[in-house]
Amino acid sequence: MFTSIFGIENMRKLSFLVFILCILISVKNQNAEIKKSSSSSKTAVKWPYASWDSFPSVFLSPFTSMEDDDEVLWHSNRSLEYDFYRDSCPQAERIIRRVVHELHKVNSSVAPALLRLVFHDCFIEGCDASILLDAAIGIDSEKDSPPNKNLKGFDIVDKIKSEIEMVCSGVVSCADIVALAAREGVVQAGGPFYPLYTGRRDSVRSFRDLAASELPSPSGDLSETLASFASRGFDERETVSLLGGHSIGVIHCKFFQNRLYNFGRTNKPDPSLNAGFLNLLRSRCNGSSSSMVASPTSPPSPSFKVTPPALAPSTSFDGTKSPSAAPSLSCSGSPSSSSMEAEMRGSSSSLSASSPSLKGSISFPPSSSTPSSAPFEDSLLSSPEEPGMNMAQEGPGVDFGTLYYRGLLRGKGILYADQQLMAGIETGIWVRAYASDISLFRRDFSRAMMKLSNLGVLTGSKGQVRLHCSKVA
Repeated sequence: MFTSIFGIENMRKLSFLVFILCILISVKNQNAEIKKSSSSSKTAVKWPYASWDSFPSVFLSPFTSMEDDDEVLWHSNRSLEYDFYRDSCPQAERIIRRVVHELHKVNSSVAPALLRLVFHDCFIEGCDASILLDAAIGIDSEKDSPPNKNLKGFDIVDKIKSEIEMVCSGVVSCADIVALAAREGVVQAGGPFYPLYTGRRDSVRSFRDLAASELPSPSGDLSETLASFASRGFDERETVSLLGGHSIGVIHCKFFQNRLYNFGRTNKPDPSLNAGFLNLLRSRCNGSSSSMVASPTSPPSPSFKVTPPALAPSTSFDGTKSPSAAPSLSCSGSPSSSSMEAEMRGSSSSLSASSPSLKGSISFPPSSSTPSSAPFEDSLLSSPEEPGMNMAQEGPGVDFGTLYYRGLLRGKGILYADQQLMAGIETGIWVRAYASDISLFRRDFSRAMMKLSNLGVLTGSKGQVRLHCSKVA
């Protein structure tokens, strides 16, 4: 009997040693693959999906850094943490979630505004909130760059920041607010929840010229779009999944009107457009035919006026410490951990009682035309006064992503750059895959957004934590 017990115990030890050995071998192989990719290309590392599944902490870590010469170097950096503010400001993420939820109930354009804002921030020199800086001595604001003239969401970030500052002054960075608010906007729009590490710091610089030249174009062909995303480390699969964010928002007619009447100066419509869809787009944009020559002026952004709250944040968002273990990816549009689900239930029940009313505090001034050469994401999020096409034609939250890809299969891509995804073999494969498998899309979109949100982050002693997001501290 003792011999039997002894044998079982030895088997357990042996099994454990084999398990540890397998992990060490996997880590060694992964490091070798990363080094090999880094040596072959300084601009991008092709992170295998298998490594994301096995080692999510490596994927969630920021792996980009911008040097002074603007060259992108890819490396592993573990200075971000999950729940970074768990001790210094445990209410932060819950305040962000609540404010976005409240504002989205008032106006559903909040979600695409925040999604576009994080893209424009992270795509230019990384996720450092440089997009939020106003022009000042020594600062050429990215807001003044033609591609960003039509950006919205700045007042949403300001409102979140003002509420957090009432609780934890000088602690939470604007860069983290932008990334987290975009995530919450995606969830509100029916998209997937994805975990994010925090601890980003804010830039003291803004990059107006880079913003003018490096954002993707809505009229770019496939090679141009892929090259633009590849410059930030995204492969074809990730590029196609990120563009699924075009499932929400409204696209101005001026950004696709040349496809309807005079594509490529042929005086004919784009032949890749579905005939019935062409007629629909023409009917939607009929009133804007006079705007086929874009005005050189840019519209003011819809203003989410920040009314300083008269009450402290809800007691359901007090100093309760958040769990320190990161939740797993969820394809249900919400955090997979039960504690975060409970937070959402608590926040929903306390919105009207604990927070100042937001109705009447959001206004949308009339808009005018913007240059049609504005970049890819600048074509999204039309204000109601401008003629355009709603991406969520079936209603908000209906199959986030899937309908976008199904539309491309039928020649119903609104932007030329979107429809061009069907012009490539590999990109076409992923369009078909996401059109038929929403779970696959939600998983890949989550991973791509996590990667986007970790581009070029400033951490540790780099950067600063601004007191006001629009100016350097």
